[in-house]
Amino acid sequence: MERREEKGKEEKRNSFPKVENLEELHVEYCYSLKEVFYLEEIEEEHTKLSRLRELILVGLPKMTAIWKGNLLAARLENLKMMKVKECGKLKNLFSKALARKVHQLMHLAVMNCDTMEEIISNEQAEMEQEAVDIVVSSNMPSPMLFKNLQKLTISQCKKMKSILALRLVRGLEQLEELVITSCNQMEEIISKAEEEEEENEDKNMLPRLKILALQNLPRLCTLYKGALLLNWPSLEELQVWNCLKLKTLPLDLHGAPKLRKFKGQVEWFENLEWKYEITKTRLQPLLTEEYVL
Repeated sequence: MERREEKGKEEKRNSFPKVENLEELHVEYCYSLKEVFYLEEIEEEHTKLSRLRELILVGLPKMTAIWKGNLLAARLENLKMMKVKECGKLKNLFSKALARKVHQLMHLAVMNCDTMEEIISNEQAEMEQEAVDIVVSSNMPSPMLFKNLQKLTISQCKKMKSILALRLVRGLEQLEELVITSCNQMEEIISKAEEEEEENEDKNMLPRLKILALQNLPRLCTLYKGALLLNWPSLEELQVWNCLKLKTLPLDLHGAPKLRKFKGQVEWFENLEWKYEITKTRLQPLLTEEYVL
């Protein structure tokens, strides 16, 4: 196994080109680094990043892009764990084309990234858009993104207003843990674009979600703006703390049947609005006013 660590390097390096056999890459506190992978410089076209399993990026204040160059040539089918922390100029993690390639990703964490706006960019380079158009024109179904993701953590990302687009959530059938903390601009967890049709909604989305933790989200108004109530058949633990603008929990009448731990503020719970009062009656005995870091 080839593993590389880069810590506190002050040389004016822009990227790491020699990575074709790399399985783990940790880059920490390289203050001049602007991008990690410049794909045109990576040798052996057919093996670009194909062995990379773990990527950890910490303390890279000048980094504006993780990947740069010919993104369509990148192969990331073995990437399983990715952590990005204290990367103050990074606005997103993946282009749409690149997100389709990380189908083995299991753990993703984004922390203390002040300019981070979204996980997947809405912007498309011309080459990527052309590839998307080819897929659409061939009448092939759109591939599910992050279909093996099990744990997603977002913390202290001040510009993020939502986490998961509805079209993305439909593919997260393996997600077990979703933790979102201290994101001051967060308004909703699951966002729905105006052009998305109601048929894309599914009350069984996130079927394996076991833990949902929402803490210190002062602008959070809703988990999901759609009218659909959710089942969450696997949910075992729900934490809601300092989310005082959150007025509803979109649970179906018999939603979250396995819920055993419900942590939140009593005053907040009493002010929630319910479509079915029996849902409140069922959840109230589980509530404990306990703050968990």
